[in-house]
Amino acid sequence: MKEQSGHITSKVILGYILLITIAVCSVAYIYNIVEKVAEEDEPDHQARRKVYLVTNTLSLLYESEALGQLVGMPQNEFRHFNRTLNKAHNNMDSLRTLVTDSMQLLKIDTIDILLERKRWNTRRLLETWQEANTERLYTENIEKIIAVRDTIVNEVQVQERVEVKQDTVVVPRKKRGFFKRLADVFSPGKEDTSIVVNTTREIVTDTLVNAYNPTDTIVSVLKSIQDSVAWQRQQLMDQLLERASNLRYNNSVITREINQMLRNIEEEEMEASLERVYKKQVLLRETSHLIAGIAIVSVVIAFLFLFFISRDISRSKYYRMQLEKAKQVAESLLRSREKLMLTISHDIRAPLSSIIGYIELLLRRHPDERQQYYLENMKGSSDHILSLVNDLLDFQRLESGEMEVHSVPFRVPVLFDEIYTSFQPIAEAKGLRFVLNLKPEETGQVYMGDPIRIRQVVGNLLSNAIKFTEAGRVVLLVSLQKLSIINFQLSITVSDSGPGIPKEEQERIFGEFTRLADTEEVEGFGLGLSITRKLLSLMNGTLALDSTPGKGSDFTILLPLPLADNQSLPDVTAEAPDAGEAEALPLFEGQDVYCLLVDDDPLQLALTEELLKQSHVQVVGCTNPHNVLELLRNTVFNAIITDIQMPTLDGYHLLERIRTSGIPGTDEIPVIALSASIAKEHEHYLEAGFTGFLNKPFTAAQLISLLNELLTLHLEARSELNFSSLTAFAGEDPEASASILKTFSEETRKSIDLLRDALEGKDREEASRISHKLIPLFTMLGANSLVQHLRILEKNDEELTDSGWYHLLGEVIEQALAIVKDAESAIG
Repeated sequence: MKEQSGHITSKVILGYILLITIAVCSVAYIYNIVEKVAEEDEPDHQARRKVYLVTNTLSLLYESEALGQLVGMPQNEFRHFNRTLNKAHNNMDSLRTLVTDSMQLLKIDTIDILLERKRWNTRRLLETWQEANTERLYTENIEKIIAVRDTIVNEVQVQERVEVKQDTVVVPRKKRGFFKRLADVFSPGKEDTSIVVNTTREIVTDTLVNAYNPTDTIVSVLKSIQDSVAWQRQQLMDQLLERASNLRYNNSVITREINQMLRNIEEEEMEASLERVYKKQVLLRETSHLIAGIAIVSVVIAFLFLFFISRDISRSKYYRMQLEKAKQVAESLLRSREKLMLTISHDIRAPLSSIIGYIELLLRRHPDERQQYYLENMKGSSDHILSLVNDLLDFQRLESGEMEVHSVPFRVPVLFDEIYTSFQPIAEAKGLRFVLNLKPEETGQVYMGDPIRIRQVVGNLLSNAIKFTEAGRVVLLVSLQKLSIINFQLSITVSDSGPGIPKEEQERIFGEFTRLADTEEVEGFGLGLSITRKLLSLMNGTLALDSTPGKGSDFTILLPLPLADNQSLPDVTAEAPDAGEAEALPLFEGQDVYCLLVDDDPLQLALTEELLKQSHVQVVGCTNPHNVLELLRNTVFNAIITDIQMPTLDGYHLLERIRTSGIPGTDEIPVIALSASIAKEHEHYLEAGFTGFLNKPFTAAQLISLLNELLTLHLEARSELNFSSLTAFAGEDPEASASILKTFSEETRKSIDLLRDALEGKDREEASRISHKLIPLFTMLGANSLVQHLRILEKNDEELTDSGWYHLLGEVIEQALAIVKDAESAIG
């Protein structure tokens, strides 16, 4: 499942990585396209620069032409004219750096030449205009005449005139391409035809012979001067017109060339712009196609990964369902195993308890030697079965985590002396030498630990050592090492001279239900060492093995033990008394004890009843727990012993009914729980409200010991009666105190006699009246048990049977008489 989840995660991550990679590549590509588009827009700046230079040059030409129209311009205006042409030249130079087309470069050179020609024509025009000055012409002619000095009497007059003819020719324009015509739409309108003016000049000479007339000499001179000036002026004017015409033509050519260049630039830029737009469209189309492709690929990838991930999720769900089913099956098997263990716990231990109990009863009847042999074999087999069952149950509790460790104060020498004593007969019966080596250092102190579990793990190791050792010895070595002021380490080593364990098998033997190949004939489940290691782990201890085949094995336990706060623990044994000691065990200093025994199993009920009766306990048996309250109303009991597992009403609910019944004394009466199941710890039953608990099978000695302990705490001993409450009014006067106690004794004896009369006459009303009278007096003394009995007699409930009433009244008389004797003893 974790591997499948890892596959899903890796696929999701891979899908995201691919999509992010595609997105990054797409962004980078789009950014590159945008950069290209921006780079392609750069030529627009050059085109604008070209157009600016051309149009600026054209405006400069217009300006220069306007200046050229100023005939006879002054010198400063001519300098301005030159500066204007220089600017035009500079524009052409700048334009030359921007143009790469050879035809345009040629046109730029032509414009430069024409600009220089314009400059020259304008200068010549200006010079001609200056030469056409009339005053200057007259002056020159007069100077010529003075130089001639009247040497001419008869002068042949030659008259020349210049005839100028102009012919105008209309030349149609050559057809242009589409883009050039499209450019004309955005440029100033131009004519579709060109007008060419052809100018020709002819000189006509006329010769005239003038007669000499002195009178007319001055007139003729003047006339000649006038004619000469006129002729010269006419000639200069013709030159001026010619040069002006040439200048106009030159200007028109320059303007036409510049306009043509402008149109060409515009056409080129338009074509370039259209080409750039076309390229942009192609680029955008390719980009959109690429983006669409990327989107399709992304969607396909997303769907593919969605498919794979959905498939993996479906598989994961399927595997999870299978795993949950397997888990449910495993849990069901675990529950079945637990139920099996509980069944073993109850259904095997309960009858086993009866077998062991009846064997104990038979052993008390002093059987003959052969019967003794049979009974001891039966007891040994029963103990072995019980040990196997306990191993299974301990293993189940360790596996489920229900096993608990309870640390109590104990002494190490006492515990291991008991262990040695219990295993010594077993070792001797097999002919083995059993040695206890207890190092005395630090062993006399009281430590905190779980002696029951320590006994169990050491017992498992000793049992295996004795079981698998055919000859030789078994050694139990115990020592304590001081780790700090309050912390010690208990070291326990069990050594034997058995066959030993091969190294490759030394770890395997700690597994569950593991048996070595050469030990199959030995009884057991193979759980002992597994339980031992788990119990030690529960107590934070360790278990090590050192074994050599043919020489034996050494099992070493290291267990931390802190010092107990109270070092005054008496040296008492932790072992319960044997069954044979039950008869010698006194029951609450010889007092009569009445017990109510509740068990749905008649066989177990009869066995427990017999065990108690042999210890002089008065027992009332009950197989139906629903009749318990009726018995409690009719009879006063000192303790109640009940089984836990009962079909109609279990021990827990029975305890609840008893405590809440309202019957006098039931809220404090000791209730002991008996159970063949060890699924619950001892503390569980105490927390549930039970006063004590015993596991089946139990011995009579264990049951009587528990009763002694509980009744000692519950019933009042005679020394606990508080006579000082009666003698409080006497103060410190001993005689007055003695007088009060004497009066109490005498009056109480009279009441006891009346109760005896009522008992003999079976007068329940009289007994109720006297009980009512005695209750305040015995309450003052603190005789709580007697007061409870008197309250029952006082109530005189019809549900109290005659036998129960008779028994209860007899007990009240005995208790009251005992208190009177105590009072008389106090008087001295």
